[in-house]
Amino acid sequence: MTGLVLSALWLMALPAAAQVTGPVTYRLRAVTAGENLTALELRVDFRLGADGRAVVDLPSSWGGGSHIYERLKDVRVTGAQSVELSGPESRVITGRPKAKITLSYHLEVNRTAGQGAPADTNFTYPVLAPDGFYITGPGLMPLIRDTDPKDIRFSWTLPQGWQGATNLEHALSTDTTDGVDQSILLAGRNVTVRHVALPTGELRIAATGHFDRFSAEAFDTAVATIVATEQTFWGDGPEHFLVTLAPTERRVDGRSIRGTGLGDAFAIVTAPNTDLTDLKTILAHEYFHTWSPVRLGGLDAGDAESAGYWFSEGFTDFYARRFALESGVIDGDSFVAQWNDVLLAYALSPHRTTPNAIVSEAFWNDPAAHQLPYQRGAILAALLDRRWRAQGRSLDGFMLALRDASRITPGAAPTPAPLLERLNKVALDYGVELDDLVQKHVINGDEILLPAETFGDRFTVVSTCLPAYDLGYDPARSRAAGYFAGVDPDGPAYRAGLRDGMKRIRVDSAGTGDSQDEITVETEGDGGAPLTLRFKPEGKATVCRQRLVRSDDT
Repeated sequence: MTGLVLSALWLMALPAAAQVTGPVTYRLRAVTAGENLTALELRVDFRLGADGRAVVDLPSSWGGGSHIYERLKDVRVTGAQSVELSGPESRVITGRPKAKITLSYHLEVNRTAGQGAPADTNFTYPVLAPDGFYITGPGLMPLIRDTDPKDIRFSWTLPQGWQGATNLEHALSTDTTDGVDQSILLAGRNVTVRHVALPTGELRIAATGHFDRFSAEAFDTAVATIVATEQTFWGDGPEHFLVTLAPTERRVDGRSIRGTGLGDAFAIVTAPNTDLTDLKTILAHEYFHTWSPVRLGGLDAGDAESAGYWFSEGFTDFYARRFALESGVIDGDSFVAQWNDVLLAYALSPHRTTPNAIVSEAFWNDPAAHQLPYQRGAILAALLDRRWRAQGRSLDGFMLALRDASRITPGAAPTPAPLLERLNKVALDYGVELDDLVQKHVINGDEILLPAETFGDRFTVVSTCLPAYDLGYDPARSRAAGYFAGVDPDGPAYRAGLRDGMKRIRVDSAGTGDSQDEITVETEGDGGAPLTLRFKPEGKATVCRQRLVRSDDT
């Protein structure tokens, strides 16, 4: 073993390291006490390049989480002459040219046996229990910079009697820039792995836990139908694909569904009492990520990535609903209901007219900003499709042209242009204009209103213009204080008789979510007498709310 010198120097600039030599081997080993998992140990072996130098990035930030490396225990590097820190997550390793290096660390169990994933999980952090684990690559895998994906090898050792599945069991795709972090790993005592044959190859469905309202067979059928529909659209698909399903902790409302696509796999966690209907469009969304954005040229790097979510998430939502309908896994009524949820949320969003740069900056910290790229992008996709079909083109044709223009020649280093530049170039080559609507509705944030005939003959968009939703007081401050605060003297609550400082006993609504809702306030009047006030939350501004209906219902 070569001696190691660990330096706490924070390097301000890192010259590029030569590509490491030969295979980079990742080995994951389950550590047990009796029959129970206590930890997972990861070991990565590789050789330095000709310059005797490599840079390793530990798991850091992903999915709204940060400082993931703090969960790694006993981080060690052997075979190096020195290891210097470049920020808390990066290691600059130097040694003899082609020296063998081993990086290792472990993760400890953080859940109890039989306990589902946290209901609010965003797949950011690994879930490890004595009887199984569920991990996405960004929460576990270190990346050795300048590694060729075809040189990556993976193996794992599971406890006796366990089953598991990961997309790392097959070679990484050569037509994307995916690394080993674009992976999903599910294993445990109660995991089942089922195989479904597809025209392009094999679909594996790995699941654990019990779900009250659907069977394994029904879930498998929905997944296989969606996968076949989307492969037909694109005319291709991965030879191997993995879908994983696991329960979260039980929720009373049943509405806890999280999905994420990574490489040739996607993961779903949901409450045990979730309906399968609620999952189907999410399944279509996540499988669409097999192509978008990774096979469409990707997004801009670093902090600029979220500025492209209107495309990677919004367009994906548009196609998820379309393919779910066309494949028959949802019916027309569900399609209408899902679109109306989006159109209402967009109309009521406080960020509806916020420029994209501000939305992007707030994406991970503001729930309303987090949802807007999905809403705005899907509505823009519908608008573009309607415009281009009137010109004899279509959004479908544009997406296929973008895929073809983004193909990576095996062995060639990708040099993608910025997202907007690539989209505009493909649009012009395809014979359509894109930039004007993107600048207007995404970059500048102008509101999008869809024409009535946007969805063709089967569905009609109906517009209703109403006063903007405005309670006329500050609901957050009022809840926290226990009395009403921020009452606007020119607002609807004031006109109904509400004043600053009145006791907040109870606030109810009819639940319509718009300015035609009826708000009921229970407070105290003069001398502490009970007082009930009712009003509509009608603000001064006007908002045009749109909704989708079946054309035969108009």
